[in-house]
Amino acid sequence: MPIDWLTVRAAPIEACEHGVAESDLLESTHTGPRTWDRIEYPVGEVFPQSTGRTDGNEFTHEIYTNLYFERSREYDYVDDVLHVVADVIDRTLSALSDTECVVTYVPSSIQDFSGELNNTGILLVSIQWEITTLVDMADAGR
Repeated sequence: MPIDWLTVRAAPIEACEHGVAESDLLESTHTGPRTWDRIEYPVGEVFPQSTGRTDGNEFTHEIYTNLYFERSREYDYVDDVLHVVADVIDRTLSALSDTECVVTYVPSSIQDFSGELNNTGILLVSIQWEITTLVDMADAGR
């Protein structure tokens, strides 16, 4: 049976999407960039960056979970941001642990960025995931 390359790439992305979708602390979720004109904050997006063969039967996937928050004078970083980030990480880790082809997974970095969009203060928390999957390369030639 030939390798199902769709599953090789899609399985870790879907696990990250599931982790974001399961959080009831976000107003909306999506995969990939969308229009910014109708977003209700906080919002989560899953953004696949790369997939590459690292060793033998292993492929490493770099996927970002981006969480966007609207900043105001009343917002509290710990209450309004960190609780959401922790919830999304926990749910994503759980989804990755249930994904059969995934063998290792870790949030390798968490970065905060602030800026402004249409006169609205925005905070982006970007979680970089490193996920390794196993692929049976014996099937590669078929």
